[in-house]
Amino acid sequence: MIFFLIGLLTFPHQMPEIIPTALAIVAFLTIISRPVAVFLLLKPMKCSNRQCWLISWAGLRGASSSVFAITAVAAGISMKQDLFHIVFMVSLFSVAIQGTFLPKVAQKLSMIDDTADVSKTFNDYQEETSLQLMRMYIPQGHEWDGKKIKEVNIPTGSLALMIKRGEEMILTKGNTEICAGDSVILSVPPYNTNETEQLQEKRILSGDKWCNKSIAQLHLSRNELIAMVIRGEEAIIPDGKTVLKEQDVVVMYRDMAAGK
Repeated sequence: MIFFLIGLLTFPHQMPEIIPTALAIVAFLTIISRPVAVFLLLKPMKCSNRQCWLISWAGLRGASSSVFAITAVAAGISMKQDLFHIVFMVSLFSVAIQGTFLPKVAQKLSMIDDTADVSKTFNDYQEETSLQLMRMYIPQGHEWDGKKIKEVNIPTGSLALMIKRGEEMILTKGNTEICAGDSVILSVPPYNTNETEQLQEKRILSGDKWCNKSIAQLHLSRNELIAMVIRGEEAIIPDGKTVLKEQDVVVMYRDMAAGK
């Protein structure tokens, strides 16, 4: 955002004449001043020469310098040189030159670990792929209560990833036993809705006819279903006994095609 706003203040026709000055400053910063500063700061911390050189090359700067240049120009100080455009061009060259050659410099300094693994969360994979996670709570008396993972009928194409038991997270195997009160985390195939399917929210107010009634007492049409009840910070997957309270937000599923 800062670079975008700074770009609006520049005059491109004034830049060609200051390119030699900007390149000279970039060369001095890249080859002399920045490496000297980095080595002085990091060598006492026992960083290797390769680490220092890589950090020297990767130390791209520009936004704050451009803001300081704007401050100086706005103060009305008389200058022989076009300070703002020089700083702006230095920033552009610094990013273009150092940013372009950073991978090659890292490779030349042997600072690339080809065996490294980047840790990701399930949320990362949900954003990048079609992986979906589902939490299945096991109440007392549930058909899965007391059974092992290999003994229950998990939906086709799904996988039991873990069990949350209180504060404990248990990675599941075939002989892992499921207990009442557990939350089984499943990975399930995604479902893509079509144009006729809609989710709508309805807030329950004090005078609403649904207020203080169970879902079983509501007269829903055959193409309607209450998929979720949001109560404060809690999201409730309802059943027929769930009572709707004032200020609940009811998430309704409607299939418009089924009503035709």
